[in-house]
Amino acid sequence: MNLKLPDRRARCCLLGGLVLAVGLAGAAWVYAAALRAESEAPRDPQGAVLLMSPEYSKKFLRDLEVYGGKANVLMFKFRAWLEGLFQGKSLAFIIAGLSLLISGALFYCGGQGPGGAEAPGPRPE
Repeated sequence: MNLKLPDRRARCCLLGGLVLAVGLAGAAWVYAAALRAESEAPRDPQGAVLLMSPEYSKKFLRDLEVYGGKANVLMFKFRAWLEGLFQGKSLAFIIAGLSLLISGALFYCGGQGPGGAEAPGPRPE
């Protein structure tokens, strides 16, 4: 059985399509899971989502400031923001963006070099 491997251009385009398909499917799955988790969140009688935790109480933030200063409070808030960035809907958008970026780079590499478009220049007569 003699299988011929595709050239570099075809491999890059195939890999780019695979990365794009898997990345967007994974992002859709994460987004759907985030919507499901959001709909199951505890709510008060008016329908507002209850997300308050003791870590964001005024007493906790005041204690952080007393023991570590304003820099400690800023670092706590930055860490909480960074942790929230990689959860739920924002994680889905990050996955989709990265898959678009990587597949775009692969498609670009697939169009370069031998087998790609000819370089502009004088044509032989």
